[in-house]
This record gives sequence, C-alpha cells and structure tokens, in this order.
Amino acid sequence: MFLVLLVTGIATSGGSGGSSNNQAGNAPAAAKKPAAPPAASASAPAVEPTEAAPATTQAAPATTEAAPPPPPPPVEITYPGKKDGDTAVKAGESVKLSGWTATTTPLKQVSVDFLGEHLCTNVTLVNRDDDQQEWNTLSWKMQTPNGAVLDMAFTADDKDLDVAGGGLAPGGKITGRVCFEDKDAGKGDYVVFWQPDIFSSEDRGAWVNKR
Repeated sequence: MFLVLLVTGIATSGGSGGSSNNQAGNAPAAAKKPAAPPAASASAPAVEPTEAAPATTQAAPATTEAAPPPPPPPVEITYPGKKDGDTAVKAGESVKLSGWTATTTPLKQVSVDFLGEHLCTNVTLVNRDDDQQEWNTLSWKMQTPNGAVLDMAFTADDKDLDVAGGGLAPGGKITGRVCFEDKDAGKGDYVVFWQPDIFSSEDRGAWVNKR
C-alpha cells in the first residue's frame, strides 16, 4: 500500500510540473519596443552657419564725358577804311565774289628794272559761274599802312596779268602777277583789294599783309 501511495505522489508531482511548463510555454511573447535611433557620432564635425557672400555688384562708372568747349569765334580782320561789302582774309587765302574765286600770295618785294622797288603778289582767278566772265587789271589796288591807295603798276613783265584783261569760260582759270609801287610806307598792314564788278558793285576782296 505504501508503494502505491509513493507512485501516486510521484505521478501527481510530475503532472503539476508539466502543467506549469505548458502555461509558461503558452504565455504570449512580450511586445518589442521600437529601436532607439543611433546616437550622433561624437567624431562628426560641427556644421558652422553659412555666411552670406559679399556683394560683388559695383556701380558702373559714368561714361558720359563733358562736351568740349566750342571753338573761339574767328578774329575779325580790320584795317583803316574797311567797308561793309569787304570780304577780309589773310594773304594766301581765297575770296569768293560774283561767281569768282580769287587767291593772292603774300606780298613780296621785287626790284623792277628802271622802275625801282615794287610789292608784288601772284593772283589766281577761277570762274565758277555758268557763263563766261570778264576780268580786268583795274580791279586791283593796294592800301599802304599810312592809308595811301595805289593802283596796279605796269612793269611790262611777262609774269604780269595782261593789262588789257580778258574773259574766262566757265571753270576757266588764270594766274598772273600784280605789282604796286613800293612807296616805303614802313611797317604795318598792306591791304590788297580786288573789286571784280567795279562798275556795278562796291563789294571787294581784301587780303591783309603784315610787313
């Protein structure tokens, strides 16, 4: 009988353990917690704040230059006895009057056989008119510094303009010498006058020579 009780007790003890084990085995598994994010690496360099780039745009320099000053007005050429109809220029320049263009060279002292000292200029006449024009030596005079007005002198030289005058076709040109007696008037302005229309107009060309 004791043997039966001992076996029964062992059996009861084993069943109890199995039940305990089964309960443990059948218990639901605990819920997993989400993994924490990895900690920042201590060795990663710190990010410095970005600085704004300096402004590089500069104002464009002004390119507009000041306009140059206007040229000074031409100096008026004057001489004693100047008239409103005179076109006054320096010796060597040209004058346009009555369809002509006339030019004279600076006066030069010339010794003329048997006639003494003269002041001479080489003149050029160009006919700019559409018709033939007449010219003559009576159109030429010279004023000395003391105010004397002299007619053209006749030196009988082949270089002189023809005393008789002549005509020029449109576009025609003639060159010759015009001389005046040198009265030894001293230093000053010698003015050579040319009046192309001596019978119809008082307009004159005037070339000023400083001697």
